[in-house]
Order: sequence, then structure tokens, then C-alpha cells
Amino acid sequence: MVSGMSFVEPIIIFGVGIAAGVGGTAVLRRGPRFHIGRDAAQWLAFLLVLAWAVLLGTLAVLKQLAFHTGAYDLGIFDQMIWNSAQGRLFENSVMADSPSFLGHHFSPILIVLVPLYWVYPNPAALLAAQALLLALAGLPIFWMARDSLRSPGLALAVLLAYLLHPATAYIALFDFHEVAFAPLLLALALYLLLRQRYLLFGIALGVAFLVKEDIGLVGAATGMFIAFFQRHRLAGLGLAVGGIVWTLLLVRYVIPSFHPSGEYYFSALYANLGGTPREVLVNILRHPDSVLAQMLTSNKQAYLLQMLAPLGALPLLGWPVLIIGLPAVLSLLLSANLPPDLIQYQYSASILPPLLVACVLGLRLLRERTIARWPGVVPGLGLFVVTTAILSAYLYGPLPLARRFTPENYRQAPRLEAVRQLIAQIPPQASVIAQSDLVPQLSHRSVIQLFNFADPALHPDYYLIDMDPKASRFPIQQDDDRSYLKGITRVTSDAEYRLVADREGYLLFKRGAVDVGQRVGVTFGDQITLEGYSLANRQISPGGKLRLTLYLRATRKLAANYSLFAQLLDDTGKLWGQHDGYPTTEYLPTSDWEPGRVLRADWEVPVAPDAPAGAFHLLIGLYDLTTMQRLPLGNGDFERQGDAIVLHVPRPSERRSDG
Repeated sequence: MVSGMSFVEPIIIFGVGIAAGVGGTAVLRRGPRFHIGRDAAQWLAFLLVLAWAVLLGTLAVLKQLAFHTGAYDLGIFDQMIWNSAQGRLFENSVMADSPSFLGHHFSPILIVLVPLYWVYPNPAALLAAQALLLALAGLPIFWMARDSLRSPGLALAVLLAYLLHPATAYIALFDFHEVAFAPLLLALALYLLLRQRYLLFGIALGVAFLVKEDIGLVGAATGMFIAFFQRHRLAGLGLAVGGIVWTLLLVRYVIPSFHPSGEYYFSALYANLGGTPREVLVNILRHPDSVLAQMLTSNKQAYLLQMLAPLGALPLLGWPVLIIGLPAVLSLLLSANLPPDLIQYQYSASILPPLLVACVLGLRLLRERTIARWPGVVPGLGLFVVTTAILSAYLYGPLPLARRFTPENYRQAPRLEAVRQLIAQIPPQASVIAQSDLVPQLSHRSVIQLFNFADPALHPDYYLIDMDPKASRFPIQQDDDRSYLKGITRVTSDAEYRLVADREGYLLFKRGAVDVGQRVGVTFGDQITLEGYSLANRQISPGGKLRLTLYLRATRKLAANYSLFAQLLDDTGKLWGQHDGYPTTEYLPTSDWEPGRVLRADWEVPVAPDAPAGAFHLLIGLYDLTTMQRLPLGNGDFERQGDAIVLHVPRPSERRSDG
């Protein structure tokens, strides 16, 4: 169940809103009357929309400049639209599983943004466009409220409630998403529907169908509203059937045709309910209790409260319109694979317009039922709406002065200058694998993928990695050190790559020819080949360390995790130093080695403090730690001792060293 604090905050918001509305009404009734004309309200609406677009657009761009955007999703959309501007329509490499964005979502409306990249190809252009699209959605909401409530001032209060709604701000500040088009198109369609401008309504809704595949279900729900609440049965049911068929065609046939797997990728979000829409429906009907429990988890209840609280729960009074947002709400409630704080993501985009329309209808109902008894109720309703909107924006929203505002997201750390210099070293045609917050800085290229989420077959020209513990590890959990270090080890151990720059914790690796040092070419157990080795120190010292690099290659996929030993012996066979362990550390055991790829293992063998001067040799071998069974040496022209190869090293110097 939702926590007590989650209930308390909406109650406080509602209570303070009522107090403001009642108290404000009493004050206004005794003082001079304020009246906002229709034209003045229209200009104020334009100014509010423009100011909001500038504020949120600026914050979004600052967040990008501070490297606090990610591969998912700004990097995806930036690269895809940049590719489309180059004539490679909808091509994408960030989502490694599909070469076309259409293999994930059907969003042809994004083509309208391509000319923007002909003029200014920069992620900032997308972020500014998104803020403007979201802000413009406020205008049809304002017009609807003005016409329905017959009060320009109250309509401005509704507009302010939309602009201050935490969900609206979060959509603008969470990277970029195609659903940024949805609020404007759906709000415009609903405004035209209520004005009975059916042809224009159909055009607006039809364009909205091009935003994303699930908008068809919103259209279907709109059809149900038309059929049962506007009494246009035939047209409404026709739209409902058409919307469902449209979404099913996209999900079952169109989108899978662009995906290599031939399946709809996001069906996994509902895998807990079934593998097909039919199975999902059957499981919902068979197990309603468990489905209901999943729908009403604490985070989802909190989300519903956070959506309603900014509007003072007024949408519940205009409940018939809420049916239009029901598909989007159910898609969130039924999924078991969503982040905890849902309001911070883009999922609310198609919910906001019907929510605001329901709010307007709720206000109209209150006005009609109370104005005869309380003639001054309209200003009171406006104060109620504005108060709940401001309080919710403070408690739940990301805007400046709000409780959740994070100034660090918009400040550029001094170390960013170092990574910008490294990025400048990477040629624009080079393929790159980088961490999430670095991808949007590099996505104007044909091939870029996400570190630890890349195609295993991709051998990029460059790796760019941020070793700062606070750096984004997405898609790895931030506290999952093992998985993160495993990914780092894959890069640092790969003999095909060399470190070309290390600045302020940023590492730049470049692909080049593999140099295995002094070639050996001996195979252990027909599984692992020692291609060669090199010594870092030409002389070893008593009490010091023998530093060597081994170049190893798995000949095939390995089932076991082998350990490697290195023993330093004199001519009599006496042991003067030894080191055992995983060849490439525990984070990359041999069972995870990619066959055919040469790995670099940097080792240090401690030398005994009393090691004498004389000739030394090093024994190298591999064994299974669980059975202690050594891997047998294959045939070849090399010196061997049992199941170990013999490598000769320089004799120790007379001077002792601490290593």
C-alpha cells in the first residue's frame, strides 16, 4: 500500500487549496472586483506559454551541456534524426538490437524534425523543440477552459496548472522523447471534439496516431467516449475499432518487420501477464486479485496521487473524459518493469490532455452548482487551482525553488573540459562505445553504442569511459560494482586496444594492431593459447617485483574458469617468487572470454628479498582451481617443464628494491 506520507501530502495540498479558495473568495467579495478581458487573457496565455518554453528549454539544454543526459533516450533520438537528415531514415545504432528505430517504435512524425537538423544539428535543438511542443499544448487547454468556463481568468488558472504540473516539467527535462508531440496533438483533438469540429478533430487525432503505436488505443478510448457520452454511437464505435486495429497492426506486423527478431520488443514489459495480447487478457480475467495487487503497488498509487493532486482532484468530477487516458494509465499499472518514481519519466504525456480536460469539466460542474449560492465562486475556484498547482510543483516537481530541484544537474563540473578535449580527438567517422552520459555528446556518427550494452561483435575504433564512481553506469545498477568492473576489464584487457589518454578520470582507448611482444604461440589443453609475453622491467631486484604482460587467447568458448600460475625459479629449481590467480582478474574469468580475441594480462611476480644473483626462468601454466588439474601443454618448439612453459628472464641486480 501507499505510504502514509504519500497520502498526507495530497491531503495537505487539497486542504490548503480549499482554504485559499474560500479565504480568497471572502477577501475578493469585500474588495474591488478584478476582471481579465478575453483579449488580455489570450495575450497572457501566450506569454505564459512562451516563458515556460524558454525556462524549460534553457534548463534542458543546460542539463545536456552538464553531461546529465543519457544514451537512453537523447542519444537514440539525436543519432536517429541526425542519420535521417543525412538520408539514412530512422537508422540507429545506440539500440544495438535493431538497426532501425522503427523496430522499437512507430513514430514517423519525427520526420518533421529533420529540417531542424539541416539548420542546426545539435541535441539542444531537440530539447528546445520538445519544450516548445509541450508548452504549446497549453493553448488548446486554455481555449477549452475559456470556452467551457466562460471565465478567462479561470482559464488562465487551468493553463498555469498544466504548465506547473510536475509531469509536464519532468517530460521536458528527461532527455527527449517522441511522445513530446502527444500532449499538443491530443489536447488540440479534444478541444476540436468538444467544439464539434469533427473533421479537424479527425485530422488532429490521425496525426497523433503517427506519434507512437499506443496512441491508437488512446484513439480507441476517445471513440468510446464519443459513443457513450456524446451519443454518436456509430462514429464512436468505428473510431474505437479503428484505433485498436491500428495498434494491433503496428505491434504485430509493422514494428516487428523492422526488428531482426521479428518480435515487438516492448511486449517484455508485460511478460508477467503473458506473451501475447490474448494471453494478457486471459490472465487478467483469470487472476484479477493478483493483477489488482500488481496495479496498486505503492509506487503506482503514489503516481496516481501525484497526477491528481496538482489539479485538486477536480478531474474526478469530470470522470467521463478520463476514459480517454485509461489505456495509458493501464499500460503503466499493468507493467511490472517500470522505474519506482513514475512521474519523473515520459509516461504521462498522453495522460495529461484528458486529465486537464476532465479538470475543466469538473470546474464547470462546480461552477454551475455553486454559482447561484456563492456568486463569487469563480475567483475562489481559480485560487484553489493555482494553489494546488503551486504546492504540487514545490513538493513533486523539478523546477527551480522546488523541493526536488537538483542544481547539480545544470552545473558544468570543471573536469568536463578534459573530456571535451578527448572527444575532440575522436574522428567523426570513427565508431565509438561510451558510457550513457557521454553518448549524446558523440552521437553524430554512424556507429555509436552504449558501454556494457553494446553488440558483442562490435569492435569499435574507440572506447570512452568515465571512471568517476558517480558517473552513470546505466544500464548497470549504480551500486553494482562487479558488473561495472567486469565491463571495464573487458576493455583494459583487450590487446586490440591501447590507452591513448587518461585525463580527470576519463579514459580513451584506441583500436590498433595487436602486438603480443615476444611471440610464443603455445596452447594449453587445446583451449587457451599463450600468444606471447613482454617484460616491463629488464632487470629484477631482490625484494622487488617482476612485471610481465601475457597475451592470451581462448581458442573456443570455455566452460571452466581457469587460474594461471607464474613461478620464478633458479637453475636448481628453487622457488624465489610466485603468483597465482585469474589471468585477467576475477571480473573477467575465462568462461567469459570471447573466442579468438587476444587478451592482455598484466602480472606482478614478487621476488624474494634474499634472491641470489644468477640465471632465472619463469614457469607459466594454467589449471582448474576446482580440481587442481593442470591444462596439458600442446606440441611446439619451446622449452617446457611438465605442464608449464619455461620463459627466461634477466638475473636479479645486486641492489635491493622495495618494488
